[in-house]
Amino acid sequence: MAEMEKTALRAVSIDAAHAVLEIGCGEGANIRNLKHRAPVFIGLDLYPEKLQFASSRIKNARFVCGDAATLPFRDNYFDFVFCRDVLHHLKDKTKMIQEMIRVLKPGRSFIILEANGKNLVWNMFGTFVKAERHLKRNTAYGFRRLLAHEGIRGILKAEMDFLYMPLFFRLLAHYKFGLQGLGNNRIVLFLSRISAKYLKKYFNRESWAYIVISGVKKNG
Repeated sequence: MAEMEKTALRAVSIDAAHAVLEIGCGEGANIRNLKHRAPVFIGLDLYPEKLQFASSRIKNARFVCGDAATLPFRDNYFDFVFCRDVLHHLKDKTKMIQEMIRVLKPGRSFIILEANGKNLVWNMFGTFVKAERHLKRNTAYGFRRLLAHEGIRGILKAEMDFLYMPLFFRLLAHYKFGLQGLGNNRIVLFLSRISAKYLKKYFNRESWAYIVISGVKKNG
């Protein structure tokens, strides 16, 4: 459901960015939705088959095979760096964040989007899908502790926020676990929009779908 994906990416604020890097781009869905917002877009992923698919579908973007913990880019190159649903898969989260800061220009920002382990739907997803079990540990408190880690330096400021997303409808139309046709069903889309507009008023922010971690690199 492309409309929901665009909603999830509203937190990715690319302001006057010339060169943008996505770490863990996978098949390129995020880049496809954001490509029009920057002239230079580079996606990095560890799996060549995913990059091959992305490059066959998305033109005017560059895809690089590499490790998030050792980014193959020079210091202070990118205007904006972001990743989504990557951090919980990594053993050394500190190293990846430090690499994000290294390749980022001074004064520019990065954003990390991570599934919220306190969200009931994500928690159930992590329970039943083995590859995603670590997302259950994602909490705002845990990320605040991570950003305060002595191994992470160079951040001028770091902020935490939450992003609402009607996950129930997204999972209903999931390409593996749901029915893809529901993504085009007018009733489902209508209920999804209503949920996104009104129901979030009744949910505690700390249980919303995504945790948004944003930071700015120090000058000098």
